[in-house]
Amino acid sequence: MEMCEIGSMSTLFNKTKVGLNEEQMGYVLRECLKGLQFLHKNKVVHRDVKAGNILTTDSGDIKLADFGVSACLKMTVDNRRTAIGSPYWMAPEVIQQERYDQKADIWSLGITAIELVNMRPPLYEINAFRAVFQIPNRDPPELTSVNGKPTSKELKEFISQCLQKEPTERADCDELLNSSFIKKYSRTKGDVLQPLFQIAKEVDALGLPTVNLASQAQMMIEEQIKKEREHEREKLKQKLRKAKHLKDKENRQRYNNYNDDNNNNNNNEQEQQQRHERRRRKRRNEDNNNEDNDNESEDRKKR
Repeated sequence: MEMCEIGSMSTLFNKTKVGLNEEQMGYVLRECLKGLQFLHKNKVVHRDVKAGNILTTDSGDIKLADFGVSACLKMTVDNRRTAIGSPYWMAPEVIQQERYDQKADIWSLGITAIELVNMRPPLYEINAFRAVFQIPNRDPPELTSVNGKPTSKELKEFISQCLQKEPTERADCDELLNSSFIKKYSRTKGDVLQPLFQIAKEVDALGLPTVNLASQAQMMIEEQIKKEREHEREKLKQKLRKAKHLKDKENRQRYNNYNDDNNNNNNNEQEQQQRHERRRRKRRNEDNNNEDNDNESEDRKKR
């Protein structure tokens, strides 16, 4: 491979802070499709299509790179069910570890199309682990605008053809190369990227610091995770405080019940003592009355 002086499309975004317009997208996506078409005809799945793996030369030639996770379709079924690639660009069937083929790259290309405009893929604002669970369960993402202008009908159709959740309904490279969007810019050359290259070169010449958008987004994700963890800790503290309050309340209730029971027991004992005392008095009175009666009887006999 010849020298790719500009680097990847991600590197370009980090320097220019500008996404592609539709004409530039048409050119880049067309060249990517040609590369994928060659791979797919040779039974190879790239498995990691994204802006970071699309390189460009100083003249605007586009190259697909990083075949470290590519797979041959002659591999075993188990190997072609392995979830490999970058999470935000993964096709639903790859995430769910179902059997997949070249159509997985088409999904990734559709996500990359959105990334070429927004400079980051959909769901990049959330943690990658969470994104992996959301991608198979939510509707496919859409591109509503390009550089502040409404997305053209042709581009919407192109992205829709790529982002069909059912692989059998997804277009292949041949169909996409013949789509109205790609045909619209079929004569566009690599010089369409020169305005962006010029900005990138000026940034390099001035020695201006470049912000890695991926790192920046990762920092945002980590900050969000930190806030969520703090929120979870606060919720846990509230639960513990509530549990302690309930426990204290329960203990107080038990103490009150204990005192009530003691008071009741004391009252019962007093009542029992009073009853016994009344009985004793009654018996004493009865005994005295009986004794008086006996004395009267004796007196009468003596008379």
